[in-house]
Amino acid sequence: MPTLTGRLRTRLLTPDRSAVRFDERGFHEHDPDARRTLEHAGTCFLTGFRHAMISRNVTEAAALLETVERPFRGFAYEGAAMAFALTDAMTPWRPHRVRTFLAGPAAAHVYMAHVGIGWG
Repeated sequence: MPTLTGRLRTRLLTPDRSAVRFDERGFHEHDPDARRTLEHAGTCFLTGFRHAMISRNVTEAAALLETVERPFRGFAYEGAAMAFALTDAMTPWRPHRVRTFLAGPAAAHVYMAHVGIGWG
């Protein structure tokens, strides 16, 4: 169960899932299969972001991230890394989540994690 802080972070900082839809973003659809794949990748990114926001620590977030289907899991790690970068920046007295994430669970997705940190 998410903590009050986790629920608050999620509510204030997590984009709405509609943000990944082509029609919402004004993108033109040329290939319905490509659209579905790209929207799903965006949804997995947001899922990872939410998992990081609601988790009490990096280990708890990693367990949730591993539930994302393998072909899209890197996008979830990217979203989680972005969330950890944001929360580290907002809590400078505890800036350790990104470092802990990269040294542990994100090691298998280090490139995507660095992309997420850059987004953050």
